[in-house]
Amino acid sequence: MHELRGYTLKNERAYKQAKYFWFDSGAACFLAGVHSEKELKRDNLKGRYLENYIFQQIMSWISTQTIKPEIFYWKPKAQQVEVDFILRSSSKVLGIEVKSAVSVSFKDTKSLRAFMKKREQTLASPIKAYVCVEDVKFLHNCILPQNQ
Repeated sequence: MHELRGYTLKNERAYKQAKYFWFDSGAACFLAGVHSEKELKRDNLKGRYLENYIFQQIMSWISTQTIKPEIFYWKPKAQQVEVDFILRSSSKVLGIEVKSAVSVSFKDTKSLRAFMKKREQTLASPIKAYVCVEDVKFLHNCILPQNQ
């Protein structure tokens, strides 16, 4: 199991307790009795396992970096939003939201927009945000553009 800590911005009340991710999505599915794509779609399991899969990919990428970024999640206590992954390296921050859907709407970016707005109020460093979306045949990234 991998432990993921909560990210807090200056003067913010946010959840700090850890979230835990499996070291291997396939092993997690097997141990949960999920042996087919049809079974994976039950009870909203697909989103949790997709988030775990994206976490594994991020950890794999981090392992290749000379300067290892820190990884967190963000969930403020005052709002009903959560950003699945926050990567921080020096003053650079990357927000990543994972959605188990065929497409993404503006509504799906609510958490990332809240994070970007809150971060702009506390720090002047740049931020990028991505929404990871499940397509029918493959995974791809949809980029949420910054204000230009």
